Amino acid sequence: MWAIVWFNLSFIGFFNSFRGFRGHDFFFSLFSFLPSRLTFNPGLRYIQPMAADPQIVLCTVPDEDTAENIATTLVNEKLAACVNIVPGITSVYRWKGGIERDRELLLLIKSGQGVYPDLEDRIRALHPYELPEVIAVPIGSGLPEYLDWIINSLKTTS
Repeated sequence: MWAIVWFNLSFIGFFNSFRGFRGHDFFFSLFSFLPSRLTFNPGLRYIQPMAADPQIVLCTVPDEDTAENIATTLVNEKLAACVNIVPGITSVYRWKGGIERDRELLLLIKSGQGVYPDLEDRIRALHPYELPEVIAVPIGSGLPEYLDWIINSLKTTS
């Protein structure tokens, strides 16, 4: 059987060489149908789904006290693994028919999709704005050990 697999991969590599591909390009493209939430653990030798997909949530706040309060609460309640507080940003935005300009801080919240509903509710409860900025961006790739640390630092969802 392995001879057939080797022959098929060799033939595909030979065929693709006429089209400007290297054989391994086609081999890796064989697995492009797999969803992005699957990870490969070389110790286990099979593909396993991740417990939760890591994401970065962006949130702007008006002052350092609010930033510290939200960041500490989210980490203490295991809704975030880490929150970076980035000072000194200026936001220019349209609000209630006018153009506004404010000095703000940006929270970069490392979290997971599994706890997002609770995280969003907690930010709404703690945030002073009528309409807080809460934008979740999935993390497509990253250092696997760091992404595992994010997920393992969060509360478990049932």
